Amino acid sequence: MIKYNYLTLPQSVQFRRGDRIEYVYDASGGNKVYVNNQLKYVLTDEGYMEKATGSTTYTTYYYLNDHLGSHWIVMDAYGTVKQVNSYYPSGASMAERRTDQ
Repeated sequence: MIKYNYLTLPQSVQFRRGDRIEYVYDASGGNKVYVNNQLKYVLTDEGYMEKATGSTTYTTYYYLNDHLGSHWIVMDAYGTVKQVNSYYPSGASMAERRTDQ
């Protein structure tokens, strides 16, 4: 079941298994992702910052977009490629290859 707020934005999603996703919006427009009530990601226009488990530091990752604006490559601040994404001509995600595993 999906509940919406007064701006018709998703507020929560309740799954049959009991899992739940909650969305919180702030006036600054910051996109923050929490996992188990702990800040995990901060999304930006250029990429995202990820907080390592049990750490207070963040690692910044940047998107390299293709000519259609799709996130083709994810790289760290040193330019090391961490992920490569491929897309079908329709724009649907075809494959993802992580380079750090």
